[in-house]
Amino acid sequence: MFSKLFPERLSSTWRLAILQGLLLMGSVAVCVLMSGHALRGDLNSIARSVVLDDLGEYALLYNRRGASGLAQIFTAGKHEEDQALRITTPEGGVVMEEIPAAVAGYQWPSHPPHPLRSGSTVLLMLDHPARNEKALLGCKALHDGNLLWFGRTDAEDRAYEENIRERLWLAGLASAGFMLLPLWWFTRQVLRP
Repeated sequence: MFSKLFPERLSSTWRLAILQGLLLMGSVAVCVLMSGHALRGDLNSIARSVVLDDLGEYALLYNRRGASGLAQIFTAGKHEEDQALRITTPEGGVVMEEIPAAVAGYQWPSHPPHPLRSGSTVLLMLDHPARNEKALLGCKALHDGNLLWFGRTDAEDRAYEENIRERLWLAGLASAGFMLLPLWWFTRQVLRP
């Protein structure tokens, strides 16, 4: 079956060496791709945890200090530019919002996808209309009927993932190169007259 993949003039030893090299490179590619997929899943899980944790903290601060106190704390906290905060009325009117430029442009909904009881939470994923970025948005129903919205973009996660993928490819290619050295040596020894 595999003999048809290679020209007839190649010896069976060279065919075996090339086939083993291709299988080795394919296994490195599969490992890197699966690692990247697992990394993406872990980053999504962490992002969800961050949004849920921050929603809980900001809801508690809102209950104690109100919208103005929450805005002061959010601003003073010097949060990354990829996070935004908004409070809306049940009718969708904006009470307070802190949306940095990096989070601008997303179409924040005025209402959650379904009615929320006090203290319940829902998560949404928003696409940016102009950039290849997404924002994870959480909405929590507050005790006074208002809605607390907190969102963060995946720009930092994407940069981190790209950096890790590049390093995984470099490590995979380097390890494949080291594993091909014995194969090359063996093939040369076998083919030596």
